[in-house]
Amino acid sequence: MLKHIAAVAALAVLLTACEGRFVGFDNCSADGSVVWWEMPNSRGSYEGLDNNPQNCRK
Repeated sequence: MLKHIAAVAALAVLLTACEGRFVGFDNCSADGSVVWWEMPNSRGSYEGLDNNPQNCRK
């Protein structure tokens, strides 16, 4: 059990250290492709990204 907790903790540390953010398993881009990870633009903003569950239903 301790090994599993250590593995999850290590994964959490690695994910917080990388660029971008996890947006879940139910978001899609405007063209219908699945999006799990979003990257910011050159200004570091996520504004303007149209990734949401409604795009998956096209």
